[in-house]
Amino acid sequence: MTLDERLKPLLAEEPLPGKRVLVHGCGAAPLGVWMAVEDAEVTFLDASRQAADAALEQARQAGAARRVKGILAENTVLDMFADYAFDVILLHGGTAFCWDEIARVLRPDGRLVSLVPVAGEAGLHLTRIRELKPERPFWKLGKADGPTLWTARRPGLA
Repeated sequence: MTLDERLKPLLAEEPLPGKRVLVHGCGAAPLGVWMAVEDAEVTFLDASRQAADAALEQARQAGAARRVKGILAENTVLDMFADYAFDVILLHGGTAFCWDEIARVLRPDGRLVSLVPVAGEAGLHLTRIRELKPERPFWKLGKADGPTLWTARRPGLA
C-alpha cells in the first residue's frame, strides 16, 4: 500500500467538499487531485513551472480543473495568502519551508500533512510541526528508511 493510499482515509475522516487545500510542493499532486475530485478547492504551489503545470494537467485529466489553481512561487513565499486561508496544507519536499508562514495560513483546527521523501529530514519536519503546538497526537506513516509522513492538527483558538 502506498503512502497516498494510507493517507486518504485520514484525510477523508472529515468531509472534503468545500475544504481549502494548499499543496505546497507539487510532488503531492496526486493527493491534491484526489481531494479536488472529492470537491475540495485546491491550490498547487511550486517553484517549478513544470511541476505546477503537471499538477494542473493531472487535475484536468481527472475532471477537477474547475476546483484547482496553480501558483508559481518559492517555497518560502506565502504572502499572497490571507491569514487562516487553508483547512489543510500538504507539504512535500525538502525543508525549505517558511514555518511561520505555514502557521499563519493554516486555520485553527486545520490539518498539516508533511511528506518527507528523505528519511534523514523527518526529524526536522517533526520539530517544526511541534512548534505549531498541535493539541492532538501525530500519526507517523511510512518506514524509517524511506519516505515519512506526519500529520498533525493545529489547535483551535481559545
